Amino acid sequence: MENSSDNSMQVQQIARDNLKEHIKRYNLSKGNDQKALQDVLDYIGKTPLFLAFAKGVANGNPQVITLTTGGTVFVPIFTSLEECGKIAENADITLMKASDYLPIILELNHHAVVNPFGDYFLLWPELMREHMLPFIKEYDAFAAENFAGSTIC
Repeated sequence: MENSSDNSMQVQQIARDNLKEHIKRYNLSKGNDQKALQDVLDYIGKTPLFLAFAKGVANGNPQVITLTTGGTVFVPIFTSLEECGKIAENADITLMKASDYLPIILELNHHAVVNPFGDYFLLWPELMREHMLPFIKEYDAFAAENFAGSTIC
């Protein structure tokens, strides 16, 4: 019998791969496919993704890696280690739930970008604060109540 932790990681990677496909579909629609947008936001809210932190910084005060373009600071978020590219060589990569990383990004008052080096998706502070966090908190409460002990997500 396969380890349930291994199964959970496989399910999570399938979800991250699906997120990539929904981002691609949304981008191909030039922002007009509202179903793709909803799918992207749902997957971001429910699927742990990878964030990069400064290498070797103490656990008590991790420093998130940022990218700056046109004067706007973005926190890169990745669907796979491969999407991290060269950032992974000089950073500590951590798999996190949106309910854990969105507050960090909002506290810094930054934007976020999922997969900045390929088909990407932008998250601006108002979207994260006003739409995503309430949904994520509701989903986490529902999951805690209904899936306690489950290792799927």
